[in-house]
Amino acid sequence: KDPEIRAFSSEHLQTEQRHLNAMNELLPVFRRSWLLVPWRIAGFITGALPVLFGQAAVYRTIAAVETFVNLHYQEQIEKLNALGNHQALKAQLSEFQMDECAHRDEAAAKSTKPGGLFAWRWVGAIGTGSKVAVTLARFI
Repeated sequence: KDPEIRAFSSEHLQTEQRHLNAMNELLPVFRRSWLLVPWRIAGFITGALPVLFGQAAVYRTIAAVETFVNLHYQEQIEKLNALGNHQALKAQLSEFQMDECAHRDEAAAKSTKPGGLFAWRWVGAIGTGSKVAVTLARFI
């Protein structure tokens, strides 16, 4: 219901959709993770719960998610650097990484209230959950 959060989300939805479309073009359907349904559910919950606690919680959550995404992109870029090829893919991932860092920084700037113990644990859970999801994806 918050018009500021709705505007923020709408503004960044186009970027996220562009990233998703690019990844879908790169990966054939049979190579995509079988975990997409549970991830979508987890993503919905991760986005919906903070709304109950206000703007600061929403922006803190976005910053936490984008912090993880930035690190994940960096790992992939470093792997491509080690291989010494796939320059076009590396450039695309670098562009996407910059987009995510901009989202992170914008959300962090809007989350100026200091968080308490619950906020600190929530942000930690987001990072841990994201790491677990990536680890599972490598095996499933």
